[in-house]
Amino acid sequence: MSSICKISGKIEATTFFVVAFDMQEAKKYGSKIMLQVNGKSAEAVKLMALMSLGVKQGQTVTVSVEGADEEEACRGMEDFFRKNL
Repeated sequence: MSSICKISGKIEATTFFVVAFDMQEAKKYGSKIMLQVNGKSAEAVKLMALMSLGVKQGQTVTVSVEGADEEEACRGMEDFFRKNL
């Protein structure tokens, strides 16, 4: 079973820093965390893949989480984006 967290908001920091911190947050969990935007997806722990998403201010990002700690990981990623968007 996988959890899906829909998150949207205005990016306040530069995209690079948001992506870098997102990677660090995602590495805290054992679950596989994927980010999707505009039909593209990337694993949250892969910097180049995240950068290739080209996330822009105000876009909706869908976070899907699958694994043993998926509920905790989903909450953690939601909190991360709320604090950093």
